[in-house]
Amino acid sequence: MKYKIFALTLFSIIFLGPTLSLQAQSAKKITNNKHAAYKKISGTQLYIVPPENYKESDRFNGYENILAGSSIMIFRVPGSVNENMVAFKRNKDIQKGMVVAREEMFLINGFDALLQAGVQFAHGKTYMRYVFVIGDMKNTYVFNASWYKDADFEKEAKRIRKALLGIIFVPEEDEAITEAFDFSVDFSACNLKPGNILMNSLVYTDDGQIPSQTEAKTAFMINESKIPFGEKHDNYLNKVIQSYPIDYSTKQDLEPKAIEVDGLPGLEFHAIGHNTKLNKSELIYIAVLFDGTTVYQLTGTSLKNFEARLPCFKKMARSFKRQE
Repeated sequence: MKYKIFALTLFSIIFLGPTLSLQAQSAKKITNNKHAAYKKISGTQLYIVPPENYKESDRFNGYENILAGSSIMIFRVPGSVNENMVAFKRNKDIQKGMVVAREEMFLINGFDALLQAGVQFAHGKTYMRYVFVIGDMKNTYVFNASWYKDADFEKEAKRIRKALLGIIFVPEEDEAITEAFDFSVDFSACNLKPGNILMNSLVYTDDGQIPSQTEAKTAFMINESKIPFGEKHDNYLNKVIQSYPIDYSTKQDLEPKAIEVDGLPGLEFHAIGHNTKLNKSELIYIAVLFDGTTVYQLTGTSLKNFEARLPCFKKMARSFKRQE
């Protein structure tokens, strides 16, 4: 149940550079022992004791306190935690507008970890921020926590800090990223692979990398969001179509078609157009399925093999199932 109202902001960490050795920077040692209050974070190798009044979010991967306007979003990216931490050095903002005020290194149950504290100004409000990074030689987990700077912001900071530093990382308990979502598709129809990044959308690509490193860059993405109050289904789909930087030829049928998948009514659109950002022809397939105020968006794109990819995108979309 991961809504796409949160843009993915952490692709900037997926680059490698000189190794940042935490051992050389007086890391504070912490030992956490699992107990009944710990909860497994779906699709990860992590356990957490959520802060008081925080519930598992149905808007993103993580936890939130809706009344307090606080959230802890969780991302997973491949690669050594030491290499990925290069992107989190002091004075290198994780998100535009964030000012890093404090940075601490930790060794939690023997695993390198980094905690950054800062402040961010967005939408006319001031937010306090924690960015917490932990992992090993294969995987890196990033926690993005934010809360309003109000009269109780220091108490909230303590609660969130305690939860982050209480994380238990168990690399031998590897769990598929797809387990973090309450819906699924048959991705074998297009010979695709689950993406190697845990984000707010379920993504499959032709090589398992996000973004795909192949020439075709074939990808299929599924996300869940809320349809604006009073929005008509066809108008919603048109806004989705217009959000992509693609110019379409008029010599093709651009009229959406009605479909029904998993008992849900929906609309389906596909076309070949010119991607103005890539300056290449691209196939795009979009299906939107409506469940009351909830909408599931399934999007397939490819730069090659259009005739073969379109039917398999349709097959993937029709295999969509909600999980109990």
